[in-house]
Amino acid sequence: MATTARKEEPHVGAARRLLVSPEEAASMLSVARSTVYVLIASGELPSVKIGKSRRLRIEDIEEYVDRLASAQRAMQRRGA
Repeated sequence: MATTARKEEPHVGAARRLLVSPEEAASMLSVARSTVYVLIASGELPSVKIGKSRRLRIEDIEEYVDRLASAQRAMQRRGA
């Protein structure tokens, strides 16, 4: 019998978080909580509202960081 190697999922056995609070997002980004609210208000960082609570998708935070990095690389190429 042949066995097939299976790639393990990184979150097997543990619930994968989808959303974080603005405070947690601020910690992830190493910025002030008020900065996260400014990014939300400007539309740069999407958020969802659940009841009275505001939450951010971890995926959106990662995409925001990727956009920042891409923009900075583009600026460096232009300046070089």
